[in-house]
Amino acid sequence: MSILFKGSEIVRLAIEIEKNGQSFYQSAIEKTKNKETQQVFRYLAEEEKKHQQKFQRMQKTIGEFQPAESYPGEYLSYLKTLADENVFTRKGTGKEVLRGVNSEVEAINLGIGLEKDSILFFQEMIPLVPRKEQTTVEELINQEKAHLQQLSHLKAKITRS
Repeated sequence: MSILFKGSEIVRLAIEIEKNGQSFYQSAIEKTKNKETQQVFRYLAEEEKKHQQKFQRMQKTIGEFQPAESYPGEYLSYLKTLADENVFTRKGTGKEVLRGVNSEVEAINLGIGLEKDSILFFQEMIPLVPRKEQTTVEELINQEKAHLQQLSHLKAKITRS
């Protein structure tokens, strides 16, 4: 028999990722003097806040789910591994991650990693939320992809200069 787990725990991790992302981008503003980069970081911090609010609303509708598995606990183990590898699932790590960062490009690279990790985690969340919520998660994934592109373009522009 497969292990049942609460989808709300996965959504709680998503909320923490977004909180830490917001904290990260707000703190990253201070790491650069470039106005365009500050503007992008400010925008991304606000976006992360909006995503957090969407996940908080979603959390109220989440129950227990039993995804298809090859063996009991397979999916939970996989998601736990993803969560453990994503530094932003731990409370209060958003600002802390920037401590050793000394350049604008380093901050952008960390943002790129954050967005990639978030996309992967959120994609794996889809089977764990009710059908009516899956569209919301997919929309958030698309927004995270747009953030990734924005950061990549910004990095390319800065490194060309």
